[in-house]
Amino acid sequence: MLSKLIYLSFFYIFFLTCFILERVLFAFFNFNSTFKDGLVEPVRSFVHGFPMDLSAAGYFVIPFLLAALLFSFWKNKVAEYSTYKVIGIVLSVLTAFFCVLDIVLYPAWQFRLDATPFFYMQSPTAALASGTTSEYLIYGATLLLLATLFVFAFVRLLDKIYAIVHKNEICKFDCIVVYIVLLLLFIGMVVLSIRGGVGVSTMNPGRVYFSDNVFFNHLAINPNWNLIYSVQKTDDFSGYYTLTDEESQRIYEESLAPSKEIRVATDTLLNTTRPNILLFIMESFGGTACKLTGGADAMPGLCKFAEDGIVFNRFYANSFRTDRGLACILASYPGMPTTSLMKVTNKSQNVKKLPNALKEAGYKNSFYYGGDINFTNMNSFLVMSGYEKIICDANFTKDQKQSKWGAYDHVLFDFLAKDFENGDFEDRFFCTVLSSSSHEPFEVPYKHHEDKYLNSVMYSDSCLYSFLERFRQTKYWDNTLIIILPDHSTGLVGNLTNSDSLRYRIPMVWGGGAVKKHLVVDKISSQIDLSATILGQLDIKHDDFMFSKDVFDNNSPEFAIFAFNNGFGIIEKEGFASYDYGSQKEIMSTDAEILKRGKSFIQTVYRDFERR
Repeated sequence: MLSKLIYLSFFYIFFLTCFILERVLFAFFNFNSTFKDGLVEPVRSFVHGFPMDLSAAGYFVIPFLLAALLFSFWKNKVAEYSTYKVIGIVLSVLTAFFCVLDIVLYPAWQFRLDATPFFYMQSPTAALASGTTSEYLIYGATLLLLATLFVFAFVRLLDKIYAIVHKNEICKFDCIVVYIVLLLLFIGMVVLSIRGGVGVSTMNPGRVYFSDNVFFNHLAINPNWNLIYSVQKTDDFSGYYTLTDEESQRIYEESLAPSKEIRVATDTLLNTTRPNILLFIMESFGGTACKLTGGADAMPGLCKFAEDGIVFNRFYANSFRTDRGLACILASYPGMPTTSLMKVTNKSQNVKKLPNALKEAGYKNSFYYGGDINFTNMNSFLVMSGYEKIICDANFTKDQKQSKWGAYDHVLFDFLAKDFENGDFEDRFFCTVLSSSSHEPFEVPYKHHEDKYLNSVMYSDSCLYSFLERFRQTKYWDNTLIIILPDHSTGLVGNLTNSDSLRYRIPMVWGGGAVKKHLVVDKISSQIDLSATILGQLDIKHDDFMFSKDVFDNNSPEFAIFAFNNGFGIIEKEGFASYDYGSQKEIMSTDAEILKRGKSFIQTVYRDFERR
């Protein structure tokens, strides 16, 4: 019995070693990128990538573990050894193949191996056309040598393990209770390594991202793990192409595309063309909980702040979860019914984001969050967005992290306020703050309402308003534009369905010393319009944001669209339509043309997503 644990430990360590050697090989095939600035960043890549190597080794040990469980009941040492040998040889060849394929594709594709290359296997000649014959000879020789090395090492070491476990006195000890306990511990270790630990977030590419140089983030990724992960995330998008591409493109260009003319911001709403920008993304601050949008009075602080600011009265969320909401707000990339831009790293890295544009204009970017920055791949998204300073749960003490999601909002806002009061910010900053306390399960150190959701919103609102009053006393106030909006809304108040437009209506308020005067904006708009609208006020080009329209540009169409699980809704001045892709039927439509425009928009987004 104990022999099986020795076998399993060997398999785990062997493939973990293989993965480290593969990263060394990848580094040397990309020598100039790896070592151009010395050894510090490559070493950091290895350190940050090690947890993903552990996770990949956990996946690779699963077939061995299943075989070990089988041979716990079927006592046949020769068959057991032969089974382990076959599994090991197959996996050794596979990991060598994935390693070399990754090296082959990386220079042209600029992302680590995932499921994407296998989409092109129906046309392998075209897929391999970007390489030369000499290169493929080198890669072929590398594959042959690497596979031979792995297989030879595996077989030789397995023979030695076989000799140890069946001839050494250590394996004569055979207590079933001890064996079961040790086996359960080993299985638990494998599960934890695959999952990436016991935290809220599971292993994802964002867990290994650490640098603003994308190559070193890529170096940290394990291609074997990334392939397994991407296969799990792969979706067939054909069900979202309900119109011909020609018709979809025509409708989009005629009715939905932002104006291509660059608007001259003669009607700026700000006192300066280069204000500091403080962006608050408030967890689940739905319109049904805010008086500004006809909801409950759960945000009195926000409403008071809005008295001197700009209120966007017909503003909508584009999706329903934080990872999607952040992509909508920061990248102006619409929510999609079945996938998230943030979760697909090789796609999101190719999308221009608001912090990127502001960084190019001389802004210093920072991000404050009291929770796990690796949740839903957030870290990689933020790093690639151009955030130079990222504050997360790791920056708070254990005593400060009393919430399931990390630090409560009052702790987060106090941390931020002290940084401002200490003068830690330079002029021309873009600071983003993501709250978390009004997230399920809505447990907060505050009791002013019987409804748990509304109570949590009231708590976060009080924390926000307290911060704003402190910030008003700092030197930054007069030259700062403060923007407050939610990451998404909720249907909890009023029991709204996912397809109900009221579920997605949210408040957005601009305020601070940089705002000229109070104004109510009644134009229909949504989160994806934030980038173009801000940049329009700053006289910065925003044509890189293909789905974002300047709210104050009268040449752009007026509509908002939102995605929910396998469906969408579209809101226009003339009416509303919603559609379910599962049943391929409309849920509600006041006009067939509005419904068709919604289909065109979603189809355009998916086509763009596939091209990224």
